Amino acid sequence: MDTHRVWEALMVGAFPAVLTSDDSARLLRALDLPHIALGSWNDLQDSQAMEREFVRCQSQEWDYSPVTASFWIERVSASTS
Repeated sequence: MDTHRVWEALMVGAFPAVLTSDDSARLLRALDLPHIALGSWNDLQDSQAMEREFVRCQSQEWDYSPVTASFWIERVSASTS
């Protein structure tokens, strides 16, 4: 399931770490939002891999509009018209 923690992390500019198989990861991929996808929580122990993922996320320009209420209001309005 999705969790508010992912959205809170994005709102403060952090890159959430989520399991690749989670609904949150699927949603973040679909919305093209930054995140670090993990095969398992044990992946966090590989500090070099985590640093590479962090640098990858930092080096990209991200459109954070899906984090805003206006994005979702517009999307819902368009789907009901």
